[in-house]
Amino acid sequence: MQRLLFLKITFILLFSDYCIAQCNDTIPIPFDNIQGTYIGCLDFDDSPDGQGTSTWSESDGTNIIIEGTWKQWSITKGKITIQFSDGQENIYEGDFIGGPLTNSKLHGGNCSFLIKNDIGEILKKEEGQFDDGRVYTGVSMEWLGNMVGTTKYEDGRSIETRYNNINYYDINDLSQLVKDKYIIKLDKQEDTYFINCSIDTLLNFQMVFDTGAEGFRIGKKLYQSLIANGIKITPLGIEAKSMGIGGFSYGEYVKIDELKIGEIVVTNVVAFVSNDSNHSLLGIGLLKKFHNVKWNMKKNELEIIPFEIPSTENGKKKEKKK
Repeated sequence: MQRLLFLKITFILLFSDYCIAQCNDTIPIPFDNIQGTYIGCLDFDDSPDGQGTSTWSESDGTNIIIEGTWKQWSITKGKITIQFSDGQENIYEGDFIGGPLTNSKLHGGNCSFLIKNDIGEILKKEEGQFDDGRVYTGVSMEWLGNMVGTTKYEDGRSIETRYNNINYYDINDLSQLVKDKYIIKLDKQEDTYFINCSIDTLLNFQMVFDTGAEGFRIGKKLYQSLIANGIKITPLGIEAKSMGIGGFSYGEYVKIDELKIGEIVVTNVVAFVSNDSNHSLLGIGLLKKFHNVKWNMKKNELEIIPFEIPSTENGKKKEKKK
């Protein structure tokens, strides 16, 4: 009995060593114009079958590394890394179809595609379910400096694209609101409308209400006052120029933790801060934080409808949960 057990253990160890040795075999890549090697598991015809890695360099200085699970000369699951001569790096990771080699395309759930520049900064990132090399259901993000654009995909269609220097409707930023409608009185002075605002209840100020303005702009002097009063503001590192009545104004984008307009409190507000003008205005760009806004010119007031309230089957509105 002991001899039989010894023989079984010996056979298992020898077979394991054989498999390990097989998965370290090295063969040349048998394709024209490719001078590279494959190291890993092989089938009985000496073709890739199982875990392995292929590496080669192209004539323009591009380096390619393909590692993962292979069937013949196509990768079925793993990672493809393409390192360009200028330092850019493209990384594909997940399940693949097609082939051979770099002709394989991402296909299936939990896939990702990444582009990095020569200093390792991310330029593009896609994650989710892929179909024939493209995002089917998931997210695609692109960076231009510190500005980020995020696109959501569902069933192969682009649903929406958002940028981090623009305000959008987000119910999470309206968590302190409990009413379905708010009335904000405007202060009319000659032909100009002003709106009362405050931040963290520390500083009250007026801004020009401008329906023709796309953004929410804070003048240089007001911004300096906000900083002096310890208001929590996060610079986004995005420099830009804004067009106004007096021409272009140069500045940067910031995010304000909390802004109060009348009795309305809204969080995570993106604003453009001017470096060369004291002109502050509240435009459509900020009002996009709410579901809907109505301007009554005769009554000098804004009607803010913060939430989208779905209707029931009989047409009556559902009450928002408090």
